[in-house]
Amino acid sequence: MLFRMRTGEKGETPVRLVIGESAIDVLSYAAMDPFNFEPSLYVSTGGGMSPEALEEFRALLGTIEAGGRVMIAVDCDAQGDRYEEIYAPMIRQAGLKPLRYSPSARDKDWNAVLQRRARQDVAA
Repeated sequence: MLFRMRTGEKGETPVRLVIGESAIDVLSYAAMDPFNFEPSLYVSTGGGMSPEALEEFRALLGTIEAGGRVMIAVDCDAQGDRYEEIYAPMIRQAGLKPLRYSPSARDKDWNAVLQRRARQDVAA
């Protein structure tokens, strides 16, 4: 993993893991995440799917509270579909619930969503 960020109190076990393609997308998702108050772990792969990155992801899944959720925050495209196909079985195998979150087709990625919302807020 190239990027990691935790929320919650020190020593608290995360109840969620959010994985995305790039650090900027994960940070953008976190900025808009209505559940960012929950102890969470935000990570990105930088678009890389090396065997080492997948092993690290498996290890991170073991740090999430039993019954926790894993948000697959990927683009709404074929690459996002591919990531979901890779991550979802690993997440289920760890006893966690995978949930995919993708921007609508009008936004390229989570950073584009955040920028659009910021422009709307400024215009309002």
